[in-house]
Formats: sequence, C-alpha cells, structure tokens
Amino acid sequence: MSVQQTFQYFRSYPNDRRLFKAWVLAVMFFETLHTSFSVHPCYYFLITNYDNPSALVKNIWSLNLLSPLQTAAMILSQSFYARRVYMLHRGFGLIVAVVTSLLMAAELGFSIAAAVKPFQDTFTFDFAKFAWLITAINGCAIPTDVILTATLMYILLRAKTGFKNTDSMLGTLIIYVINTGLLTGLVTITTLILSRLFPDRYYYIGLTVCGTKVYSNSFLAILNSRKFVSNRMVDDFDGNTYELHSIARSDRTLSNARREGSQGVASADSAPKHIGIRMTRSMA
Repeated sequence: MSVQQTFQYFRSYPNDRRLFKAWVLAVMFFETLHTSFSVHPCYYFLITNYDNPSALVKNIWSLNLLSPLQTAAMILSQSFYARRVYMLHRGFGLIVAVVTSLLMAAELGFSIAAAVKPFQDTFTFDFAKFAWLITAINGCAIPTDVILTATLMYILLRAKTGFKNTDSMLGTLIIYVINTGLLTGLVTITTLILSRLFPDRYYYIGLTVCGTKVYSNSFLAILNSRKFVSNRMVDDFDGNTYELHSIARSDRTLSNARREGSQGVASADSAPKHIGIRMTRSMA
C-alpha cells in the first residue's frame, strides 16, 4: 500500500515542494527497510533453521534493528504534523512544536537503546527484561499524537466562520485529523499495553510492524488527499496559513457588508450586476 501511495503522490503532485518529496522518499526508505527486516526473521527461523529449536535461543540482527526503523518512520510522520501546527499558528504552535520535538527525541533515544541492548545480551529470553524500552517508546508517542491532534482540531475549530461552505470544508479537515490521530493512537496504545502486560511473549512485535505501516500510510494519505478535499484549502493547510485566515476574513467581511446593507448601505446582493460606461472625446 505504501508503494502505491508513493506512486500516486509523485504522479499527482509532480510540482510539489522538494521538502515534501524528500519527506515522502525518507518515509518510504525507512518503511522498506522495516519491511525487509521483518521478513528476514521469518525466513531465518522458518526456512533456514526449520526444525532447529536451538536457533530460537539467539537474537538475530534484523529483529534487533526493527525498533529504530519503526521509530524513524513514526518520527517523520509526527514531525510532519508538528510542522503543520507551527505553520498554522506561529504563536502556541511553536510551543507545541518544541514539546513534541522533545518527546520525539525521547522516542528516538529509547529506540536506539532497544536496538543496542539485544546485541549486548544475545539470548532471546534476555530481551524480556528490556521490554520496558518498547513501553517507553509508545509512552512518548501517545502524548505526541494526542497533543498534535488536539492542537490541529483547536486551530480548525477556531477558524470556523458560520458560513456553510467554509465550515463544511473545515469540518472535513477536522475529520481527516481525527481519523489519522485515532488510528495511530489505537496502535500505539495497544502496543504499550501488550509490552507492559506480556513482556516475555513478544505479542507487541507484530503490532510494531503494523504500526510502522499505519504511520507511513497516514502521512502519505494526507498528502494525496489534498486534491480530493480542496486544492486551495488543504495545500495551505499543509504549508501556508494565509488562505485559511483570508477565507475566514472574507466571509466575515461579506457578513458585515450584508448587515450594513440591511441598514440602508448598498450590499453585495443589492449592487447592480452591470455598469455601463460611455467614453466621449471632445474635439477642440
């Protein structure tokens, strides 16, 4: 699905910003590596070491590296939303960006530790005592998702003007924000619970594989959905805040003009539709 989303992005937005193109390629790079490293243990245990129980005792390098690869894809997705918050509101958006950046840095640190520890303790059953690192990664990811989703919803709700078309567009954007935040949040919360309750059974490893795909595809889906929602609104929602606020101002200006028109001032509705101008040239 990520390959299809990436192909769709470059096909639909060939003239998009270089920053977004680099972002997409980076997400695709880490997700491809994560998928490859997820397949390798299956081949190693089920084919190369088929009917060899002793092979299960040792950690393998590909499993050890899954955590930082997942976190890299997760941070790229979250940083995209953090940038969006900052671009929409430079005031408290900066505070939100700083707080979430610290949480993302903590995610990265815990994921590196989760990769280093298995190389030091090479026995599979020893990693259960380091499962708290997986819990910590998801414990940082959850508040990051909640803060970014709540802030985006707050900004969009404040931009509502009372006009049907504008509010309908903003409502669509709010639904997109809720859906992406809800899906990623469910995966991270479930992973956190499983890694905390069953550290020695490795149920959470399967969810980490799914979580990487969820974060990557939510990021790609948001980029690809811009044309389907509204080119003008969502492009600015992803980058420039001018149009979002100017649309709200224009709606308020039109509302004030209509109010004044009802008190005797000519409004946009009562203005003449055509104005005839005759030009004459006098002969000296």
